[in-house]
Amino acid sequence: MRMLLAAMSVPVAVLLAPSASAGVDEFVDEITKQNVDIGMANLQRHNLPLMGLEACTRLRGGMSYEQTLASYPGVFGDGASVIRIAQQTICPETIK
Repeated sequence: MRMLLAAMSVPVAVLLAPSASAGVDEFVDEITKQNVDIGMANLQRHNLPLMGLEACTRLRGGMSYEQTLASYPGVFGDGASVIRIAQQTICPETIK
């Protein structure tokens, strides 16, 4: 019985969790709308959501904005705009 209740609680928790894709979709839309230079990522634009998610992972992990920006090589284009838009759309709780 306990196993059944535990197994049922996981799907309920997943269903009640907020959708991260809404922020990711908004991130991609803003990058496109603002025509942000994303450097080499232009070659594989389908990886664009990963850029925003990675920035947020670094910020949530304790890296400062400056450290996160420094961790983006120049091949990613305008890293400052990528991080700013990621913070506004995916992880606003990291804005200080």
